[in-house]
Amino acid sequence: MFHHSTSHHASGIVNGAVPESVRPDGSVRKEIRIRPGYTPPEDVTRYRNARAEAFKGVDQRAKPTAADEEGRKKKKRSRGKGKKADADEPPAATAEEHPEKRARALRKKVRQATDLKAKKEAGILLLPEQEDKLSQLGRLEEELSSLSL
Repeated sequence: MFHHSTSHHASGIVNGAVPESVRPDGSVRKEIRIRPGYTPPEDVTRYRNARAEAFKGVDQRAKPTAADEEGRKKKKRSRGKGKKADADEPPAATAEEHPEKRARALRKKVRQATDLKAKKEAGILLLPEQEDKLSQLGRLEEELSSLSL
């Protein structure tokens, strides 16, 4: 057994060991040695933050009023409006400000449409969206040639 100063913990540790005990069924538990400095979980005090304890009873959130709630709902509703735009044609200002950018986008669309045309001629079935893109090939080539001038 270890020779330390006599100490007694809530968990039953006496002089660095849990003493021998008898179970309810009559069997005997052996003495368990405990290393010096060990503190069992049930004896460890829980950390308490003094600042958190001071604010525990204080309600820091202000309760929203009916007016605040209505304003929040209006803002949320207005956020969703006006987002849908035609995906094929960007705003006219963008095309006028950056013609090379628009031309590059048109060349890409023409290339994709010609690829789809080749697939269709090869006998591959196209999706409705792909058919739509293929039908716009003439208009896209026209727009590209007008930009190149």
